[in-house]
Amino acid sequence: MHPFPRLLVLSIVFPLASAAVAQELPVRAKRFVERPGELELSGRMIARPKPTLGADRRTRAVARIAPSAVRYVVATDEYILRLPAGETEETYAGRLLATGDYDYVEPDWLCFPTFCAPNDPSYSGQWHHAHIGSPQAWCHETGDASVVVAIVDGGVATDHPDLAGALVPGYNAADQLAEVDGGDVYDVDGHGTFIAGCAAATGDNGTDVVGVGWNLAIMSVRYYNNPGGGFLSDLLDGARWAVDHGANVVNVSQTGVQFATVQTTGAYIRSQGGVLVYAAGNDGADLSTFDWPDVIVVGGTDEADALLSDAFVTSAHGLALDVFAPGANILSTYVSPSGLGLGLGSGTSSSTALVSGLCGLLWSARPGSTPAEVEAYLTGGCVDLGPPGEDDYWGFGRIDAHASVLAALATSYGCGPNPPGSLTLLDGAPAVGSSFELGVDNPLGTQSFPSQGYVALATAPDPSFPCGTPVPGFGMAGPGANGELLLSVAGPNPFTVVTGSFWAFPGSPARVSISVPQDASLAGLPLFAQGVLLSLSPSAAVPLGLTEALALVIAA
Repeated sequence: MHPFPRLLVLSIVFPLASAAVAQELPVRAKRFVERPGELELSGRMIARPKPTLGADRRTRAVARIAPSAVRYVVATDEYILRLPAGETEETYAGRLLATGDYDYVEPDWLCFPTFCAPNDPSYSGQWHHAHIGSPQAWCHETGDASVVVAIVDGGVATDHPDLAGALVPGYNAADQLAEVDGGDVYDVDGHGTFIAGCAAATGDNGTDVVGVGWNLAIMSVRYYNNPGGGFLSDLLDGARWAVDHGANVVNVSQTGVQFATVQTTGAYIRSQGGVLVYAAGNDGADLSTFDWPDVIVVGGTDEADALLSDAFVTSAHGLALDVFAPGANILSTYVSPSGLGLGLGSGTSSSTALVSGLCGLLWSARPGSTPAEVEAYLTGGCVDLGPPGEDDYWGFGRIDAHASVLAALATSYGCGPNPPGSLTLLDGAPAVGSSFELGVDNPLGTQSFPSQGYVALATAPDPSFPCGTPVPGFGMAGPGANGELLLSVAGPNPFTVVTGSFWAFPGSPARVSISVPQDASLAGLPLFAQGVLLSLSPSAAVPLGLTEALALVIAA
């Protein structure tokens, strides 16, 4: 048996020119089509009567929409409307427009910051960023230089123009010599440079490409001095050195994840406040004989969110895997005998680096987070690729940078004084297999909750939950008619977080429906809201901070 953990070779890697790689994005032109994180339906409409209507006809036009009116805008002669029960945006607009009395009837769209795309010339060739929501995430966070991602590999090209400015002193684990003491950390085969660019190539600098966390710091940890890999003990020594010298995230895009010593080092790194992110491998193996609790194990997907598989690489899968990320035809920084430039490659190596960059982004969005919290934000934002929640093939699913960053930001608002407003149990108790509804009443006027209103469910009144701290296993849910948000608890995991936007109208509470799973352990449990026991009575009310994430705790 070969004594070295082999390099996770990226297939079809070759240098490219730094010119942009063209990629056309599909244009959606259908009526009232949502684009999550960009334009979303809100359960409200905007209608404007035709200015040419006669007095009687205008009176009828106004009377027709008056029962649904939230506000009249004098300056533009527009009515803001709640969507009536039983109507969709399409049916309501169609019904009103058929009368001929209105200039237009359009959704009162939920609008978000535009995509925050960098000016790097080859960014358009990095399909994976749009796929995982990087541009939306960058509107909130692009990375902080105080957060360090260590690349344990064959070195990094320290003179690459898209990486050089982000580098901090590293380590040569093969020689056990720090860079500041003369240790050589320069790339010996191009792989580490590629990985560093996936995670944290400098963004918006007019050069080459962009990493997931484009302002993060990069630490080069070289564990082999000749192409082809090195000792596992040197690899793990480098990983431990990195966290001991300031790395928050330690990226290992190499083989060897299945060995118990990897978990031991993962536990050490976590005890020091960092996370170890390790590639699952490119041999298509079913990694179901182990599941390391202190290592984030990453698989690869393609453009269709299918398991990464081509003539050269097939991603591993199974119980050991926590998350997946794009790994097909990834464009990143590269160095070869012909010089510095870009390369295109496929493999779980690049998938792992994208996850490492996102972990750095999450630490930037939520400074002071624990490793467990960062992992919760990461897994909580994932797009399910299998059964709901974590499963033994796909783990939590494919990463979504935007959703995970929002999860991190939702916890940053804290618990402050509550303005007027209340949370009320409208009907029923949180019985097993049934639904119950909560009302959110805001006498100040129509409001939306920040970061789309996070709701956390758990089986213990943990003091952290009143601020909406996410825990593993949340799923996305969009707003429905009449300001309703349908939230489905994804059992049997007792910890679940769900998210979406919801509103409260003066004198008319929004209705938030919670579906309790068929889990006998939840039978008869009381409900806590904002850390206060919510009586199972329709008259119960709890002060609700409109600047906070909403937290519900089902407590034993």
